Amino acid sequence: MLPRFLIIFTLFGLACCGFDPVYQPKSSQQLAIPFSLQVTGDNDTAYSTYKFKQEMNSLLSTLTPPPGEKLKIKIHLTESFGDIGYGSDASILRSQGRMIAILEIYSSHATPLYKNTIDMVSSYTINNSEEFTNLNAKNAARERIIISLASEVSREISFVIRKFDTFKKETPLNSEVLSAK
Repeated sequence: MLPRFLIIFTLFGLACCGFDPVYQPKSSQQLAIPFSLQVTGDNDTAYSTYKFKQEMNSLLSTLTPPPGEKLKIKIHLTESFGDIGYGSDASILRSQGRMIAILEIYSSHATPLYKNTIDMVSSYTINNSEEFTNLNAKNAARERIIISLASEVSREISFVIRKFDTFKKETPLNSEVLSAK
Protein backbone atom coordinates (compact mmCIF):
# COMPACT_ATOMS: atom_id res chain seq x y z
CA MET A 1 0.00 0.00 0.00
CA LEU A 2 2.82 2.38 0.85
CA PRO A 3 4.62 2.04 -2.54
CA ARG A 4 1.38 2.83 -4.40
CA PHE A 5 0.85 5.89 -2.24
CA LEU A 6 4.40 7.11 -2.94
CA ILE A 7 4.02 6.63 -6.70
CA ILE A 8 0.72 8.50 -6.78
CA PHE A 9 2.09 11.24 -4.53
CA THR A 10 5.22 11.59 -6.70
CA LEU A 11 3.24 11.78 -9.96
CA PHE A 12 0.81 14.27 -8.44
CA GLY A 13 3.69 16.32 -7.05
CA LEU A 14 5.49 16.44 -10.40
CA ALA A 15 2.29 17.44 -12.19
CA CYS A 16 1.61 20.26 -9.74
CA CYS A 17 5.10 21.71 -9.45
CA GLY A 18 5.37 22.75 -13.10
CA PHE A 19 7.74 19.97 -14.10
CA ASP A 20 9.02 20.45 -17.68
CA PRO A 21 10.73 17.67 -19.60
CA VAL A 22 14.36 18.58 -20.31
CA TYR A 23 14.66 17.37 -23.89
CA GLN A 24 11.23 18.32 -25.20
CA PRO A 25 10.80 21.70 -26.92
CA LYS A 26 8.65 24.23 -25.07
CA SER A 27 6.06 24.20 -27.85
CA SER A 28 4.69 20.81 -28.73
CA GLN A 29 4.95 21.45 -32.45
CA GLN A 30 8.13 22.00 -34.42
CA LEU A 31 8.82 25.49 -35.62
CA ALA A 32 7.93 25.67 -39.29
CA ILE A 33 10.49 27.23 -41.56
CA PRO A 34 9.24 29.31 -44.48
CA PHE A 35 11.66 27.65 -46.91
CA SER A 36 12.12 24.32 -48.58
CA LEU A 37 15.27 23.05 -46.86
CA GLN A 38 17.20 20.03 -48.13
CA VAL A 39 20.34 18.97 -46.24
CA THR A 40 22.36 16.06 -47.59
CA GLY A 41 25.65 14.52 -46.57
CA ASP A 42 27.78 11.44 -46.77
CA ASN A 43 26.61 8.21 -45.15
CA ASP A 44 29.56 8.42 -42.73
CA THR A 45 28.31 11.76 -41.40
CA ALA A 46 24.63 10.92 -40.81
CA TYR A 47 24.73 12.35 -37.29
CA SER A 48 26.38 15.55 -38.50
CA THR A 49 23.80 15.95 -41.25
CA TYR A 50 20.93 15.40 -38.81
CA LYS A 51 22.36 17.76 -36.16
CA PHE A 52 23.14 20.41 -38.78
CA LYS A 53 19.57 20.28 -40.12
CA GLN A 54 18.16 20.63 -36.60
CA GLU A 55 20.35 23.69 -36.00
CA MET A 56 19.30 25.16 -39.36
CA ASN A 57 15.59 24.63 -38.61
CA SER A 58 15.84 26.67 -35.43
CA LEU A 59 17.91 29.41 -37.06
CA LEU A 60 15.84 29.72 -40.25
CA SER A 61 12.50 29.79 -38.43
CA THR A 62 13.11 33.45 -37.54
CA LEU A 63 13.73 34.56 -41.14
CA THR A 64 10.97 35.83 -43.40
CA PRO A 65 11.15 35.00 -47.09
CA PRO A 66 10.62 37.63 -49.78
CA PRO A 67 6.91 38.19 -50.44
CA GLY A 68 5.51 35.89 -53.09
CA GLU A 69 8.60 33.68 -53.21
CA LYS A 70 9.13 30.15 -51.94
CA LEU A 71 12.89 29.74 -51.79
CA LYS A 72 14.45 26.29 -52.00
CA ILE A 73 17.66 25.88 -50.04
CA LYS A 74 19.98 22.94 -50.74
CA ILE A 75 22.97 22.26 -48.52
CA HIS A 76 25.45 19.43 -49.03
CA LEU A 77 27.83 18.64 -46.15
CA THR A 78 31.19 16.92 -46.22
CA GLU A 79 33.21 16.22 -43.11
CA SER A 80 36.80 15.16 -42.56
CA PHE A 81 39.13 14.67 -39.62
CA GLY A 82 42.90 14.45 -39.79
CA ASP A 83 46.09 14.78 -37.80
CA ILE A 84 47.90 18.12 -37.89
CA GLY A 85 50.52 18.00 -35.13
CA TYR A 86 53.20 15.42 -34.39
CA GLY A 87 55.68 15.02 -31.55
CA SER A 88 59.40 14.29 -31.87
CA ASP A 89 58.68 10.58 -31.54
CA ALA A 90 56.14 10.76 -34.43
CA SER A 91 53.20 10.46 -32.05
CA ILE A 92 50.07 12.47 -32.86
CA LEU A 93 49.64 15.53 -30.66
CA ARG A 94 46.82 17.43 -32.38
CA SER A 95 43.99 16.63 -34.79
CA GLN A 96 41.59 18.78 -36.73
CA GLY A 97 38.05 18.47 -38.02
CA ARG A 98 36.73 20.27 -41.08
CA MET A 99 33.20 20.54 -42.38
CA ILE A 100 32.27 22.03 -45.74
CA ALA A 101 28.76 23.18 -46.65
CA ILE A 102 27.89 23.77 -50.30
CA LEU A 103 24.96 26.19 -50.22
CA GLU A 104 22.59 26.59 -53.18
CA ILE A 105 19.50 28.81 -53.13
CA TYR A 106 16.82 28.59 -55.81
CA SER A 107 13.81 30.84 -56.40
CA SER A 108 10.28 29.51 -56.69
CA HIS A 109 10.81 29.43 -60.48
CA ALA A 110 13.68 26.93 -59.99
CA THR A 111 16.23 29.47 -61.16
CA PRO A 112 19.51 29.46 -59.23
CA LEU A 113 19.94 32.59 -57.15
CA TYR A 114 23.06 31.91 -55.17
CA LYS A 115 25.78 29.33 -54.69
CA ASN A 116 28.63 29.41 -52.20
CA THR A 117 30.94 27.09 -50.30
CA ILE A 118 31.41 27.70 -46.58
CA ASP A 119 33.78 25.75 -44.37
CA MET A 120 34.63 25.58 -40.68
CA VAL A 121 37.62 24.09 -38.90
CA SER A 122 38.21 23.12 -35.28
CA SER A 123 41.16 21.33 -33.73
CA TYR A 124 41.66 19.37 -30.54
CA THR A 125 44.53 17.92 -28.53
CA ILE A 126 45.27 14.19 -28.63
CA ASN A 127 46.17 12.33 -25.45
CA ASN A 128 47.86 9.10 -26.57
CA SER A 129 47.15 7.24 -23.35
CA GLU A 130 43.40 8.03 -23.18
CA GLU A 131 41.19 6.80 -26.01
CA PHE A 132 37.96 7.94 -24.33
CA THR A 133 39.30 11.47 -23.88
CA ASN A 134 40.28 11.60 -27.55
CA LEU A 135 36.82 10.47 -28.64
CA ASN A 136 35.18 13.11 -26.43
CA ALA A 137 37.50 15.80 -27.81
CA LYS A 138 36.66 14.75 -31.39
CA ASN A 139 32.92 14.79 -30.69
CA ALA A 140 33.16 18.19 -29.00
CA ALA A 141 35.05 19.55 -32.01
CA ARG A 142 32.34 18.13 -34.30
CA GLU A 143 29.62 19.86 -32.24
CA ARG A 144 31.49 23.19 -32.33
CA ILE A 145 31.88 22.93 -36.09
CA ILE A 146 28.21 22.07 -36.66
CA ILE A 147 26.91 24.94 -34.53
CA SER A 148 29.34 27.49 -35.99
CA LEU A 149 28.74 26.35 -39.57
CA ALA A 150 24.95 26.43 -39.15
CA SER A 151 25.04 29.99 -37.82
CA GLU A 152 27.35 31.07 -40.64
CA VAL A 153 25.14 29.46 -43.29
CA SER A 154 22.02 31.07 -41.79
CA ARG A 155 23.76 34.47 -41.87
CA GLU A 156 24.59 33.88 -45.51
CA ILE A 157 20.97 32.94 -46.29
CA SER A 158 19.74 36.03 -44.44
CA PHE A 159 22.11 38.17 -46.50
CA VAL A 160 20.86 36.61 -49.75
CA ILE A 161 17.23 37.15 -48.75
CA ARG A 162 17.85 40.82 -48.00
CA LYS A 163 19.69 41.28 -51.31
CA PHE A 164 16.97 39.38 -53.20
CA ASP A 165 14.23 41.48 -51.59
CA THR A 166 16.11 44.70 -52.44
CA PHE A 167 16.69 43.48 -56.01
CA LYS A 168 12.99 42.64 -56.48
CA LYS A 169 12.02 46.11 -55.22
CA GLU A 170 14.48 47.79 -57.58
CA THR A 171 13.69 45.68 -60.66
CA PRO A 172 10.24 47.17 -61.51
CA LEU A 173 11.66 50.68 -61.20
CA ASN A 174 14.58 49.83 -63.50
CA SER A 175 12.30 48.21 -66.08
CA GLU A 176 10.07 51.32 -66.11
CA VAL A 177 13.10 53.53 -66.61
CA LEU A 178 14.40 51.28 -69.43
CA SER A 179 10.99 51.14 -71.16
CA ALA A 180 10.58 54.92 -70.96
CA LYS A 181 13.72 55.49 -73.08
